[in-house]
Amino acid sequence: MPYLDPQDANNEISTMIAAIKARRGPPPWREPLVATPAFRQVLLYWTPGEQLTPHWHPHASESFLVLEGSGTFKIGDAPPVEVQPSTCLLALPGVPHAITVSATEPLLVLATVAPNEPDDTYE
Repeated sequence: MPYLDPQDANNEISTMIAAIKARRGPPPWREPLVATPAFRQVLLYWTPGEQLTPHWHPHASESFLVLEGSGTFKIGDAPPVEVQPSTCLLALPGVPHAITVSATEPLLVLATVAPNEPDDTYE
C-alpha cells in the first residue's frame, strides 16, 4: 500500500464504513482513512478475481483485517492463507505479500502500515 500523505487522508474522528461504501459504489477503490507519521490506514475494496502484485515494505509492517469477502493471501514463505471476514494477517518488514480475491465476490480489507513511510518495493 503506497505512502499516504496526511493531507490526503480523511483523518476523521469517526468514520462509518457503510457510508463510504454507499458513496464510493462498487469496487475497485481505495479510501484513505488515517495518515500520520506513525501509521497509515486505508480501506481497500477489490473486484472478484483481482490479483495484487507482490510487494514488501523494507521498514514497515502491514496488517490486514478482512471485513467482507474472501480470497487468498500469500505472505513470505508461509503457505497461502484462505481468508474470510474477521481474518487478521500480518506482513513484517521485508516480507513479500500478495493477495488474490475470490472469483465470486469482492474483498473489503482494512490495511494498516506502520510507520507511514514511502517505502513500498514491488517484484
